[in-house]
Amino acid sequence: MNSHEESSIVIAKDLDANHTYIQKAFHFSEDVKKREFLFHNRKGICLFLETLIDDEKLDKLFLGNLHFDAGEIKAYIDASEIIEVQDLAKLPSEMHQGKVAVFLEGEQQAYVFDVRKEMERSIGEPENEKIVRGSHDGFVEGLQTNLYLIRKRVNNPNLVIKYHTLGTETKTKLAIVYLNHIAKPDIVKSVEDKIQSISSDMIFSPGYIEEYLEDDTFSPFPQMLNTERPDRVMANLLDGRIAIFSDGDPTALICPISFFSFYQSPDDYNSRFFVGSFYRILRMVSFLIAIFVPAIYIATISFHFEVIPADLVLPVKSSVERIPYPPIIEAILMELTIELIREAGIRLPIQLDKRSVLLVVWLLEMLLFRQGSCLIL
Repeated sequence: MNSHEESSIVIAKDLDANHTYIQKAFHFSEDVKKREFLFHNRKGICLFLETLIDDEKLDKLFLGNLHFDAGEIKAYIDASEIIEVQDLAKLPSEMHQGKVAVFLEGEQQAYVFDVRKEMERSIGEPENEKIVRGSHDGFVEGLQTNLYLIRKRVNNPNLVIKYHTLGTETKTKLAIVYLNHIAKPDIVKSVEDKIQSISSDMIFSPGYIEEYLEDDTFSPFPQMLNTERPDRVMANLLDGRIAIFSDGDPTALICPISFFSFYQSPDDYNSRFFVGSFYRILRMVSFLIAIFVPAIYIATISFHFEVIPADLVLPVKSSVERIPYPPIIEAILMELTIELIREAGIRLPIQLDKRSVLLVVWLLEMLLFRQGSCLIL
């Protein structure tokens, strides 16, 4: 199909010739359908992909209006936007977006309008970002729905939305969103330049885009924030950041970010100052515990046994003597065990997930009771 779209092709006056071209462009795919009609004693056809369009909408917006007496064909199309296309090579990409191409015998142009099928899940709270207070809506897989959720919250003419199309095969539609009077122009330009420089066959989700936008691709640390919450995107837009949406994915990318952006929650803004600050500090302390406690445990058991309180020396020593591995191997195995439990909790089906997690927790408890170990997490 790409070879057809490289050069401009004039629409033929013969309907069969146009139909044949569209069929060849889609390699005679069986979901390319044709609907015939008569307009002032002239033959006409509608070409579309039945997997993408809504038949009821097509009948309502066009075919059902043909019994009225109007002047030109455009008057019969009850659509908000009608495009007149003279280049036949452009029509396959338009049809891929859920649009219908209307041809009239003897005319060298097609009338294109949108009748795409809307099949989106209802707006609901994201499973991974639940909050106690505040709105409980989240992004879905539809790009326009997600942009509507942002527009509804940011009632400001300075809100700018710019579209891009990426992927030579998938032709995924992206949207860059920012507040023109707050976001820095050099950052906006840098993001747009990086997006325009992306050359890839397929772009399925923001995860693909993230790799191209990051400054250090090989860094194990995240350099962009992912969220499915409109209120969180709104808060970051007001801070001068940029949001990137991808059609078909409920996740929004936010950049640039700081280290502390990962430890903020919409609940912080919905709570009183001291309560919100307390929870932010608690998250930071939890991060420090997760990072440093395993290292402190290894250093204490291996090199600084004297810092352990006297009442704990004998229990800790007896438990360590039963373990045939050095403390560093013990800590690594424990970290891997926790990661395995977390991965199982994500990947397994819900019912099996609950049972497996309970079983693993029970086995760990039995192991700890038998050994009398002091587990430091």
